[in-house]
Amino acid sequence: MKSKEKKTNNFIVTKSNNLIEAHYNLSAIEQKIILYFVSKIQKDDDEFKKITIPVIEFCKLLGYSENSRPNYKYLATITKKLLSKVVEINVDGKLRQFQWVSFVEYNTGEGTITLEFHREMKPFLLKLKKEFTSYRLKNIMTLNSLYSIRLYEILKKWQPIGKIDIKLSDLRKMVGATDKYLEYSNFKKKVLNIAKKELQKNTDLTFEFEELKERKKVIGIRFLIKNGNSFLPQLPEENSHDQAFYKEIKTILKNYGLLDFDEHIIERWLALGDKYWKEKKYEYIMSITKNCLETPGIENPIGYITYMVKNGHINIQNNKKAIRNEKVPDWLDEHKSLEAEKLSHAQKELTSKEAEALKKDLEKRLEKYKKIK
Repeated sequence: MKSKEKKTNNFIVTKSNNLIEAHYNLSAIEQKIILYFVSKIQKDDDEFKKITIPVIEFCKLLGYSENSRPNYKYLATITKKLLSKVVEINVDGKLRQFQWVSFVEYNTGEGTITLEFHREMKPFLLKLKKEFTSYRLKNIMTLNSLYSIRLYEILKKWQPIGKIDIKLSDLRKMVGATDKYLEYSNFKKKVLNIAKKELQKNTDLTFEFEELKERKKVIGIRFLIKNGNSFLPQLPEENSHDQAFYKEIKTILKNYGLLDFDEHIIERWLALGDKYWKEKKYEYIMSITKNCLETPGIENPIGYITYMVKNGHINIQNNKKAIRNEKVPDWLDEHKSLEAEKLSHAQKELTSKEAEALKKDLEKRLEKYKKIK
């Protein structure tokens, strides 16, 4: 029984960042159902497959004990509502609306439930290689508030950066509270404060928040995101290779003076490396790390390693050349403190006119992350 629980705790949810910040209104139970089935998607799947789980497992997901398990009619009511729920995603200036799920089947003779995601969800759940967020399913399974689950996902995306400003109107849409707690004092009490307590107690992140005001009116929230105390960075105990790698690379980073970094990033490197290199991930990530640390002029080694692994670039033999020729990394767009570094690298290959154009483009793209005035 313990091994099964341990395995469940290691299920990984991976969603595109567009889906992380999409607009939808799901109850806490509906979100848990969706996220549980998302964690069952295989990383190599090209198409959605029908996913089948035991009813008893489904009931545990909903918080029922084996003795108090509801009947199929009640369960069918829950999934029937889920079939009608719509998600709205903005992509390339277009608003897309579609259902989460296209098919649910109860196999009463086998005691199982089968679900299939809507085909339009493919770009946001399958074969994700960039602009995505991953986390362990266990982090959200004990959360009671639907707003806590949504805030956890949103803040998880920004955890490596440590802070994010979000307009209050946008935040309401993201968490599904456009028509609830219209007075900010109620929103703060029922959404922000409850989420803060739940995330601090049950997840691998916690946050503080500041109110951004205009003429005394709260128009936005600045979230300051920190590592949680409840879950220290852990890898599956059964994977001795991951554990050995984790300890070795952590020691190497600290030996080079990198003492203040988010240790969860090592887990992310392994997850990203597995998509490209499978069993070779340990060798390649270690090579990228050592070359990066031994190459002068890299001001943000952790960010550089993350970019290389995230995009499947090895460049083990000629890392210095790779620094100049590598495309401008997406993650730099989100981190103001790295703007100067990116520009300095870009200018080595660009004319002054092109460099000025690049600088203006960066300033424009970073504008949405600046303090809301």
